[in-house]
Amino acid sequence: MPCLKKSFATRLLIMTSLFFSTAFVFAETATVSWDANTESDLSGYKIYYGTSSGNYDDVLDVGNTTSFIINNLAVGTTYFFVVTAYDFSANESGFSGEVSFTPTQGTPPQITGVSVGDDTKLDVLFSRSLDKASAENPANYSINGGVQVLAASLDADLRTVHLTTSQHTKGQGYVITITNVTDVDGTPIASGSTQGYNIPADSSTDTTAPQLVSVNVKGATQIDLNFSEPLDKASAEILSNYSISPNIEVIVAALDQNLTRVHLVTSNHQQSVEYTLSVNNIYDRAANPNKVTSNNTVIYTSDGSQEIKQSTQTFSLHQNFPNPFNPDTEISFFLEKQREVELKVYNPLGQLVKTLVSAGMPQGDHKVVWDGTNNDNIQVPSGVYIYSLEVKRDVVKGGLLVNVSLERRVKKMTLLR
Repeated sequence: MPCLKKSFATRLLIMTSLFFSTAFVFAETATVSWDANTESDLSGYKIYYGTSSGNYDDVLDVGNTTSFIINNLAVGTTYFFVVTAYDFSANESGFSGEVSFTPTQGTPPQITGVSVGDDTKLDVLFSRSLDKASAENPANYSINGGVQVLAASLDADLRTVHLTTSQHTKGQGYVITITNVTDVDGTPIASGSTQGYNIPADSSTDTTAPQLVSVNVKGATQIDLNFSEPLDKASAEILSNYSISPNIEVIVAALDQNLTRVHLVTSNHQQSVEYTLSVNNIYDRAANPNKVTSNNTVIYTSDGSQEIKQSTQTFSLHQNFPNPFNPDTEISFFLEKQREVELKVYNPLGQLVKTLVSAGMPQGDHKVVWDGTNNDNIQVPSGVYIYSLEVKRDVVKGGLLVNVSLERRVKKMTLLR
């Protein structure tokens, strides 16, 4: 078949085999990443891989994304990977350049974050799939300040442990220490691994409304919505709470097991058409549930990008530099006039990591440095992070120009420790 894609990127990466970052590739797992195809009719990508160079027994249609995790790879076996691109008419490109990777055993699991539910609930996130028995032993967890771990439950994703504890003190910082937890291969976490976290002063009276953080365009009929905090399942899966114009029907809304991502299946998007997504009547999981801001709106195009694509008439957010980075990176953006601005960093679960800017800023170019710390000035682990620039968007109502609607730009960056 002739190659119909004329400009498919040939740089294919296996994270840690080319980036040298153990935070991304573990035994039996590889994260494959590649340069984006820039053609206007791109619909998605396929990954071909096998155990012999040039012979690929397995193929995965991964949709419109430029990074994908492949699991269940055999330790000690060398795998060979290539990627193709395809358009909306199902025409497929030739293969990219081939890369290889050999999974190895022995990389210990690492703590990647702690999510605070309330004064007695914590979620501890790990880099690898865990052994259930060791992960659910409360004796393997200790918290300073006299807080006791009463119960531990391993999530179905095998990388999240839900802890029930004695009462924390509001407004205080804590450190959790973990020992004797092993991954599914029996490799133990480094003895005395620690992670800091804070209990908000108002943790028992959450009044913060959930926010739509980013939109991932997965294909012509699928988009993923990432929110700033865990959602109520019932409201998140009501189809009428989502509207997409022009002329897109929401067919399925499914809340992901991480509770911060909603998978939407829709009628067919058209390429190079600008769409407006509005979200209403969705609640968080607080004791007194908070409702998402009315008509929380994002503008995007179904053009093959995994990130939000919005109108560029008002402002622009640029890719951070350097990327990947260590220890810090510069984020730049442009405002066409003075605006109220919020620049924030989130983790892939949609949880806020750090607020870099929350202020009115003048017209022109702006640069902000992120040093890889969270709001408590604690160094965050290696990984992919999302940075979001939010401003007020000018909207005409009744012949008057008013600043009422939020508009966002979102991009991804990679921190390598």
